[in-house]
Parts: sequence; C-alpha cells; structure tokens
Amino acid sequence: MGDFKDMDKKVNTYTNKISAMEKHIFDDHQEVQKAQKILNVELKKINRKVEQLDVTLKAVKRKEESLDEASRKINNFQEDTYAFIDKQVQHMLAHMDVKEIHYLDIKDKVASLEGDIDVSKEFIRGMDIKSKKFERDMAQTLEKMDFIKNHTEGIQHFRGRIEFLENEQRQVRLMCERMVEETKDSLKKTINQSQCDATIMKFQ
Repeated sequence: MGDFKDMDKKVNTYTNKISAMEKHIFDDHQEVQKAQKILNVELKKINRKVEQLDVTLKAVKRKEESLDEASRKINNFQEDTYAFIDKQVQHMLAHMDVKEIHYLDIKDKVASLEGDIDVSKEFIRGMDIKSKKFERDMAQTLEKMDFIKNHTEGIQHFRGRIEFLENEQRQVRLMCERMVEETKDSLKKTINQSQCDATIMKFQ
C-alpha cells in the first residue's frame, strides 16, 4: 500500500511538471506570436519605404536624364554662341561702323547664357540635396532590416526552446505511462497473491 502511495505521489509530481512545462511552452508561444506581429508590421513599413524609394529612384533617373539633355543643350549653345561671337568679332573688325551694335547684341546673348548656367547650377544643387536625403533614407532602411534580422534570430531561439520542451514533455508522458502500466501489473500480482492466500486459509 505504501508503494502505491509513493507511486501515486510520483505520478502527481510528473503531472505537475508536465503542467508547468505546458504553461512555459504556452508563454513562449505567446512571445513568439508577439514578435511575429512586430516583424510583420516592420516588414510592411519597409515594403512601403522600398516602394517610395523605387519611385524616388525613377524620378531621380528622369531628372538625371533631363539634366544630361539640358547640359548637352547648354554645351551646344555655348559652342554656337562662341562661334557666333567669333564671327561677330571678325565682322566688327571688318565693319567698325556697326561694332557697338553687334557688341551689345553679343553681350545680351552671353548674359542670357550665364543665366541659363546659373539655373543649371541651382538645379544640380537641388539634385545633390535630394541625393543626400536618399542616402539617409537608405541608411534608415538598412537599420530597420538589421532590426528585423535580430527579431528573426530571437524567434528561431524561441522555436528551439519550444521543440526542446515538447520533447521533454513527450519523454515525461512516456515515463508516466510506463509507471502506470508497472503499477497496474504490480496491483494485479498483489491481488492474485491475496486470492491465493485466502484460498490456503480456507483449507487450513
């Protein structure tokens, strides 16, 4: 009878351990779900940011193409203007009486060209500012990607712990089932022995 109580106490002890392990697994599972939700939110934010960056890159590319086209036009205009100036100078040297009129015309064209160059410089400065902002945005995106990587590693760690605890739970259950079977066999033997003793006592 004392052995049966000890066995029952062991079964209760293992049952309590199983319950504690199940609670621990449930708590870890809750933590994994929270981390997964955070990861999903961050991934959505990054996807939106990547889409915005893609739009910005396309806009920058279009601006660069426009800038290249503007630069080519400016270069062509400069060459045409310098050729025109050279012709005008030659013409003024040959025709001194109209020198002043041609000089003023050339001066106006040069001033207009300088204004175009100033506008181009301002545009280039604006593009440089946008490029620096894009670099900052990209650095922030990389930081968020590192954050997601760290959360992913934490989730993998939680999954490893859950697998370990589930394996421990299976082993404890198998042990308890084996102990119950052994207890049943022991009880059967005890009952059979008691019946034999009772039969002998009758014949005595």
